[in-house]
Amino acid sequence: MTLVVSQNNRRVGLLVGTADRGVVFLYDPHYLADPNARAISHSLPLQEQEFSSKQCLPFFSGLLPDGEMKRRISEYLHLGESSTLRLLEALGRKCAGLLVLQGEVDPEPNYSVQGTYRIVEED
Repeated sequence: MTLVVSQNNRRVGLLVGTADRGVVFLYDPHYLADPNARAISHSLPLQEQEFSSKQCLPFFSGLLPDGEMKRRISEYLHLGESSTLRLLEALGRKCAGLLVLQGEVDPEPNYSVQGTYRIVEED
């Protein structure tokens, strides 16, 4: 599963669930190329290399509710409380802070309009 991390409607990076490395975070190359880019956290400074689960999960887990609220939401969604990536997928548009996390959006359809038509009325 991959979640797009955005801030102010701008893609900042990806949070990716991997089979062998767990959850990792990496900044988007276009975001890194912007001289005005800022790190989303002091614990996740701007860099090209991905951040390991150990490095990124404490920050992203902190965007979720905690305690009893997390337990209730997890139960309602039929997810384990430790399913951080799944919880972020479900709640990522309503997390604390400025970040929005959502599933990757499908690219634009691979077609183009070949012509236009005009509606005419028959007499």
